[in-house]
Amino acid sequence: MFQILYFFTAFFYLFIGIISVSGDKEKKSKYIFHYISICMFLWTMLLFFSYTTDDFNKINTLRLWTTPFYSICPPLFALFLMTVSRKDLSRRQLLILFLPAILNIIIYGLIYPTTPDLATITKYGPLYRNAIGRGPIYDHYFTLYTIFYVVVAFHEIISFVFFTETERDRFIAKNIAIGMGISTSLALFWDVFLPCFLDFSLPRLTVIFFVPAMFFAYIAITKYNFLDIYPEKLFSKILAAMDDGTIITNNLGIIEHFSPGSININLESSPLDMKIEDFFENNDFLEMDEFYDLEINLKDKSIVYLTKETFRDEDGNLLGSNYTFRDAGSVSETQKAFRDLNLSLEKKIKEQTKEIIELEASLNRERNQGIIIEETLDRITHYCPLTGLPNRSLFLDELRTSLSECEESGTPLALLYFNIDAFKSINDDYGYFAGDEVLIKSAKRLTDNLPNYFMARIGADEFGLIIKDYKNIDEIEKISQKIIRLFGEPFNFDFGSKSLNVSIGISLYPDDAMDMETLMQNVDISMHKAKEMEGSVYKFVSAEMKEEVERNFKIRNELKEAIIDGELELYYQPQVDSDKGLIIGFEALIRWNHKSLGFLPPGVFLPVAEKYGLMPNIDRFVLNEAIRQNKEWQDRNLIHVPISVNLSPQEFMSDSLPELVKTTLEEHDLDPKYLELELTEGTLLTDINKVIKIIGKLRDFGVKISIDDFGTEYSSLNYLKTLPASRLKIAKSFIDGIDNNKVDEAIIDAIIVLTDKIGLELIAEGVEEHSQMAYLRDKGCYDIQGFYYYKPMSVEEIEETEVFQINTDRVI
Repeated sequence: MFQILYFFTAFFYLFIGIISVSGDKEKKSKYIFHYISICMFLWTMLLFFSYTTDDFNKINTLRLWTTPFYSICPPLFALFLMTVSRKDLSRRQLLILFLPAILNIIIYGLIYPTTPDLATITKYGPLYRNAIGRGPIYDHYFTLYTIFYVVVAFHEIISFVFFTETERDRFIAKNIAIGMGISTSLALFWDVFLPCFLDFSLPRLTVIFFVPAMFFAYIAITKYNFLDIYPEKLFSKILAAMDDGTIITNNLGIIEHFSPGSININLESSPLDMKIEDFFENNDFLEMDEFYDLEINLKDKSIVYLTKETFRDEDGNLLGSNYTFRDAGSVSETQKAFRDLNLSLEKKIKEQTKEIIELEASLNRERNQGIIIEETLDRITHYCPLTGLPNRSLFLDELRTSLSECEESGTPLALLYFNIDAFKSINDDYGYFAGDEVLIKSAKRLTDNLPNYFMARIGADEFGLIIKDYKNIDEIEKISQKIIRLFGEPFNFDFGSKSLNVSIGISLYPDDAMDMETLMQNVDISMHKAKEMEGSVYKFVSAEMKEEVERNFKIRNELKEAIIDGELELYYQPQVDSDKGLIIGFEALIRWNHKSLGFLPPGVFLPVAEKYGLMPNIDRFVLNEAIRQNKEWQDRNLIHVPISVNLSPQEFMSDSLPELVKTTLEEHDLDPKYLELELTEGTLLTDINKVIKIIGKLRDFGVKISIDDFGTEYSSLNYLKTLPASRLKIAKSFIDGIDNNKVDEAIIDAIIVLTDKIGLELIAEGVEEHSQMAYLRDKGCYDIQGFYYYKPMSVEEIEETEVFQINTDRVI
């Protein structure tokens, strides 16, 4: 609930922040309101993101980042109120105004920052407990800071209400005061005073409670033009174009604007800030609201014809007056007669012109607001908010248009997709903000160096590039190599310096495809093919790639049916104690008894199953069938040994695995000690802490754990200290080196000594030669699995060949 509330509140602040500068962009007060809105937007978005994660460290980091934004908003709001009340602050006064906010950032962001242990996850999202007792500064400064800015803000707005000169300003200022009162009361009650009397935490809602205050200020700007009452620059431009002497005064008769003609007629210097009555011998006529071409004597004895007009607001309050001077000495009697005849007409024209100007200004404001909203919606819809690049939707529109143009002109087109390799590891290791920084800098580097091509972000870490009317393949290769170099040059980030690898897929029109859908399918194929290779690689789509994809789709579709139709079958390879000649266990191996192709080895269909998400179904079939078969053999009193089952990394890392294993064992009434689960070292590298947790649960109810292909990953020895495994499997790659490679033999010797020292069981797999078995047995590794003793066999083969009997003939 609060997550949605924060999200919509954030975009309310963003919207009013944009609209607030859509009119007179040179108004200082409007820009201050704009900055307040942006700070509120960032503050709210950080709180929103904190509700999207359960990671206490990330929540704490996001909360800390809100400190500068919630600290700077109160002084900005106070400065906004001072600006609209036409106060100019000195640098020292500005420092005093912002000093408490700076201290607030230092105290609560640097000296006493929040810590993850204060956070707790509730059904309402992450909440923070009050950390009382860190000292008088920590406990009381925030309350004093809040009261200070509340007093300053209310002092400014109330002073403006009582001392403003027009009823219009007073009405608008009262509305702002009401909004501030609502927001401040809610915020102080909920976030400052109420926590003092409760022993549980509340969600921080100050940023939401300030919606009324910001809304009333926004209405004052947009509806009442509160900050546009005195458009000085407009007056200046109009007056500069006038030939007649014109002077405009405020409601107190003080000159605020004048035309050059005013100086030419009767003044020697600028009349700004002087009073209008200072220029005439007799000032009685100034009390009249309006008059036309009165013959007036100036103090310098010259004579002018003077016209006066007054300006009032909708409540009748005087805003100012306009005086137009005509030199009497330069006006002939004939001109005066014509002027008299035209006075009434000019008056009507001025009145109508004024109405037209006001109407046009109103229409322009509404039109500008509509344009800004439309542009904002267009950018949200068609552009990535993080990188500023076009998004997938706009990219597809551009590609569709480009293909149509190329078809008409007969020119070629190249489509490039490229993906940042191992991008997920950046998010996992350094956090999502680090990942965002990578994307932002990558996008900037691409647009700076490839400005002539249409570039877009089409996925989380994927970019697209359209190259129209290329000359030859060399041009495409050079652009691909340039992209690789751009990512290969080190990026400097907050978390350090890093070079990146990219995998680039390329598809050409019309060589590879004539339509957009096929072109995109081909470029996706080539990109994933490039991703299978190490380092930064670019690949053009080929016929072989397309055939492989079609073959994999066929296998995927048939495999779905095979799982349902029961075409999958388990083969079992015995594991032998070479010293005693006894079978000590079996490893269950999946086979596909294809209805037309016969038995298919796992290397053919398991990669396809992993790619298309079919492994969970296969894993559950293998687990259930192995446990069922083992229980059947035990019930028939054929053999009582464990069966080892390999699970995919996805299934092993599932939180539901321990419960699935326990339920399956209970369903078939098999003792857990007769089940061994194998995992590869690659699985360990995904999330070692989670692996240890899952293995611990499995070990708690008696299931054995074996590490397969031991020694093939760099981190194996480090994990053995904390990993609750039962047995290690020496990888076949080391067994093949016996009698051929002294390094492999040395590694095998070290593994045997290591497992003996730490009390782990050990088995060697892939043993095919007598010399290999003899070497292992002499070194103390007696458990053997491989073709030297047995190949994988079906249940029928095992039972028919009496494998369960002790095979002394094969023991040397």
